Amino acid sequence: MEKKTVSRKPSSFTTKKIFDKVQNILTGKFHPHKSGKVFYFNNLIKCGVCSCKFLGEEKKNKYKYYHRTFSKGRHPGSEYIREERLAEMFEEPIKRITLNDEIAEWLMEGLKGYRKDNLELQGRRYNVLKNQCDKINNRLSKLYDSKFDGEINEDVFKAKEEEYKRQLIEIKSQMASVQIINSNVNEYSYRTLELSKDLYSQYVRTNYEDKSKILKFIASNYVLNDVSLYPTYRKPFTFIAEGLSHTSWLPR
Repeated sequence: MEKKTVSRKPSSFTTKKIFDKVQNILTGKFHPHKSGKVFYFNNLIKCGVCSCKFLGEEKKNKYKYYHRTFSKGRHPGSEYIREERLAEMFEEPIKRITLNDEIAEWLMEGLKGYRKDNLELQGRRYNVLKNQCDKINNRLSKLYDSKFDGEINEDVFKAKEEEYKRQLIEIKSQMASVQIINSNVNEYSYRTLELSKDLYSQYVRTNYEDKSKILKFIASNYVLNDVSLYPTYRKPFTFIAEGLSHTSWLPR
């Protein structure tokens, strides 16, 4: 099988705190069900017809249903949905971003190529900034010499000193960001691919509370049209969904 380099750039898509919570879910560190009337799928879905949100309601002190808020009136096809059925309907959006081992390995190889190129670019950028920093430090040193030798007056000295120090702060800030940003991109990209490998099987076997956390993690919202849910995936799951839907992108 020929390995292809992934051309799309991985993206840092969430904070480490949120990412770790979802990773704990997918690695088996589940939370027990909470007692009481808790509707974990509240506000996750909007109706594709009226744009109303879906809220939960309990019937006969036993069964949980979800329905539109009906704030814009009722319309055909606005029936109630059992919580069990709704959880099943979410399975299809999960399947669209679940990777099998072959594709995950292919993407890992592409990411390695990207990482190598990115590290080289990062190194060049860092060296350019370091050279700029050295030049400013040299100018600052010469400025102090000129001041001590009485070659410039106090006003000129203070203005140039402030200018050079401001430039140093900006350059050092850029040097730090070059290292931090690229490190986070690589870390989250690898971990996201790992999580996506068995995402569907993990979703199916976990409880409703953790299902809702996974659903919120992968998408910002879901639209219900008829009996199908259409997610707005978060990055980088948008790229995964697009890649899996275009067979020409996949390994042969």
